[in-house]
Amino acid sequence: GGSCSVVSVLECFALLRLLKAHSTPLTAKPGTCPLIASTCRMINPPDKCKEDRDCFGPKKCCISVCGKECLPPNQGTTLGQYF
Repeated sequence: GGSCSVVSVLECFALLRLLKAHSTPLTAKPGTCPLIASTCRMINPPDKCKEDRDCFGPKKCCISVCGKECLPPNQGTTLGQYF
């Protein structure tokens, strides 16, 4: 039988999050998320949104300092992390 170590499970989640951050969902709004210079040390921070359609107006669901939240988008072409 196969077994998973805690490290491989965490690596798997990190890879999935990275892949999702670079894919554009059908519900994506125009603009890009701002780049975040730092993150909190919480293992599983709470998210205030899951995707752009959860956000009011032009705001996008972006990775913030601690979890995902609705943020005003960049209007340029700089790639940030969005969902």
